[in-house]
Formats: sequence, C-alpha cells, structure tokens
Amino acid sequence: MQIIMSIFLIILRILGGIDHAKVYCKYQGFSIILTEIKNQFLRLIFSGDKLDKLFQMKNLRQLFILVCLGIVGIQFGACTSDDEPDINNFTGNETTYPLAQGSEFPVSGTATFKEMTNGNTMLLIQLSGTEGTEMHPVHFHEGDISEDGAIILMPNPVSAATGLSETEISIMPDGSKITYEGLNNHNANIRVHLEESGPGAMVVLAGGNIGSAYLNNPSGNGRLAIPICTDWTIN
Repeated sequence: MQIIMSIFLIILRILGGIDHAKVYCKYQGFSIILTEIKNQFLRLIFSGDKLDKLFQMKNLRQLFILVCLGIVGIQFGACTSDDEPDINNFTGNETTYPLAQGSEFPVSGTATFKEMTNGNTMLLIQLSGTEGTEMHPVHFHEGDISEDGAIILMPNPVSAATGLSETEISIMPDGSKITYEGLNNHNANIRVHLEESGPGAMVVLAGGNIGSAYLNNPSGNGRLAIPICTDWTIN
C-alpha cells in the first residue's frame, strides 16, 4: 500500500510540473484533461476518506482513462503553437519602416518586410492606439506619401483589436512577381485607413514611405502631408 501511495504522489508531483508547461500546448483541451487528472488525485488523496476509496474500481477506471488521454495530449499536442511563426520560413532579412500618425486619432506604428525562404515576403503591420472590432484597410500607393498616387496593392486589413496585419506578398495585381528586394526598392507608401467606405474611408490613421520613397523622404513630411485617397481602385 505504501509503495502504491508513493507512486501516486510522484505522479501528482509530475502533474504539478506539467501545469507550468501546459500553456505551450497546441490544444487547450489537453491542458484541461491534465488539470482534471491532478484534481482527481487531490480529491481522492486529501478527501479525508479511507485510503481504500482511492483504489475502488470506479475511481481507478476514471483515473486510468484520464491518464491515457493526458499521455495522448502530451505526445501529439504539446509544446507547439500555431500563433507563433516558424522561424525556418524566414531568411532573417527584414526591413522596418515607420508609420506616422495620419489624423487626429493617436495611431502610429511600423511596417516590416520579412524575406521568406520560398521567395515571398511577409508584411507585418503593427499599430498602437487602435481599439474596437473594426478592420482597417491597408493601401500601397505609388510615389511619395505626400502625393495622391495610384493604389498598387491592398494587403490584409489591420485588426483594431490587436493592431496587427500579416500578408504574404508574392505577386502584384498585374501578375508580375515581386520579391523582398523589389519591395524595398519600390517607390511607394503605405496608408492605413479608418474604414472601408463612407466618411471614414477618407481618414488615414497611419502612413509612411517605403522603399526608394523612404530613402528620398524618410519623415514623410508629417501627417499634414498625407492626402485623402480619391480613388480606391487598383491600377
């Protein structure tokens, strides 16, 4: 009896350690199973009842099932996360451009191009100051941000809840291939709008030059230089 009790206490100690690691598990359901296993041990061992209750067939059967499910969870779902990008997909080359506040809303951030091993480019836009549930449209415009240049690309919108947008870029609307180097050499600017349509479509939350436009004018001449987008079609 003492040996079996010691084994259970060891398992309980291990499960306590799992609690610290379960946040990294891929499937949250497995962490719930692991927590339930631990709670079962605690209830049975420290319930104040006789020890023989611990070894009743019903309790052992429940614990056996939970332990088996926990082992499956650890083997197939542990220690990975879909929210974190695989660093093996990137070459390590990246360029970050500032996005300045473009209106009375206190929103600003950065746009980062990350070169991918497959030849494409990941665009990561990170804004601070956004809130709510809206999706803020993103435009690539030709030329300096002070100009009303044509829209050449529409990446994924920015989530107001997180301030984030990710877009994998490989081709331009005309079908031509665009590389990491090509984007960083392009004479263009990025603008993030308040809304897709209506009066909010005329509001630029944040914007900035990229590529050669940034080299020629890094500051973008401030928010007063950002014009209203008069044409939302891609040329």
